[in-house]
Amino acid sequence: MSSQESNRFHNPNLPLNRSLFTKSVILLVQLLVTVQLYYFGNRISNIVNQLGYFYENPSRIMSFPLAFWLGTLSLLFLAKFFNRYIVLMAGIGMGFYFEIIISPYPIQFIYLGYLGVIIVFESLKPYEGGEYSRGNLIVKQFGLSMAGVLLIAPGIYFGFRFDPKYVFALYPESMIRLYITLVFIVNHFFIVFTNWLILWVVDRKLTPYFPLDPKDQATLNNFTKSEFHEESSPTTDCFQDFLPQPGEVYLHILTHHVIEEDDHTVVLKVGKTRLYLCTRCTAMIMGVIFAFFLAMILFSDLQVSLNTNIAFWLGTFLPLFPIVDWGLQALRIRKATTPSRLITGFILGFSMQLIPLAMGENLNYVFIVIGYFVIFGILYYFRIKFAQKWADQQALEEFIHIKDPSDPF
Repeated sequence: MSSQESNRFHNPNLPLNRSLFTKSVILLVQLLVTVQLYYFGNRISNIVNQLGYFYENPSRIMSFPLAFWLGTLSLLFLAKFFNRYIVLMAGIGMGFYFEIIISPYPIQFIYLGYLGVIIVFESLKPYEGGEYSRGNLIVKQFGLSMAGVLLIAPGIYFGFRFDPKYVFALYPESMIRLYITLVFIVNHFFIVFTNWLILWVVDRKLTPYFPLDPKDQATLNNFTKSEFHEESSPTTDCFQDFLPQPGEVYLHILTHHVIEEDDHTVVLKVGKTRLYLCTRCTAMIMGVIFAFFLAMILFSDLQVSLNTNIAFWLGTFLPLFPIVDWGLQALRIRKATTPSRLITGFILGFSMQLIPLAMGENLNYVFIVIGYFVIFGILYYFRIKFAQKWADQQALEEFIHIKDPSDPF
């Protein structure tokens, strides 16, 4: 087996070769994650319009409050990892949503410009791995992150919109505008510092999983050859099929599968490190979060009422798709594919959020949920049995293959 060959589905020795479908799904997931993190960040911070309290408490105009903008922090963080244009579109889109739908105050177009500028500046230096744990670029990184808000500071000064009757009667307009600009700059500094600290922690955690540099790789190859006294050893070549390689984060808590079954996982590129996640579980979590996000927008923001009868029938039939897809694989009738795992996992997560609404329509829905768990338990039992039978058969075939024909036993 050559150094470029591998029996694994995700060959660690080759660059990631993603299909058009996979690339589209990745961009869609990046869009959903960015939109949802920004939305929940603003909700948790209880900040719809960062400077909206000026209208409610104009006497506090000079108190110089510090606001922790979780939504903005999420955009700065994701701009280091995701596609720049996806984060830009999601950030400005959700900012516009908050300004139009949520905020009772005048639309702050300059705030949308602020989001766009800081996302672009933050994405100019994407995360590569190792640059934060060393700490030798901290001044340059801080300077680049702060450059965006300093660039748009004149726009904030002249472009911030508010009703003059609330504040101009108390303080000069020039003083108010200068104060607002300083609030943006100072608050942004604390966001940049927090973002750098989070990236430092990520960097430190990923450092043991970084790929080897060419010098270390050459040393390892020379050691392997001298150890086994041969150019290529089948024993060492096959290690990559059973052990994670440098540059891979393959943890059972994240994948739930041994590395020989890495076709059940999806790969996220985090800088120069590959992070493996269980395909179906990842999609299920995305479905749960998306359903909660959709419920917040429909029920809380837009005040839309949902017929619980619809939730009951959706909650009844949607889980059939993941059960069938996983069950056929458990019974070794059909092997699930990455697209089927993603779709059915997302459906399962979405349907889980419908349980409270479905029970509101009919309390007997609890028996439907129990029934699904019973079916899952039965399928899981047969899955274990089939796996044991297959392992025994493989062991027997290997024993027969290596058995000495002259041995009567």
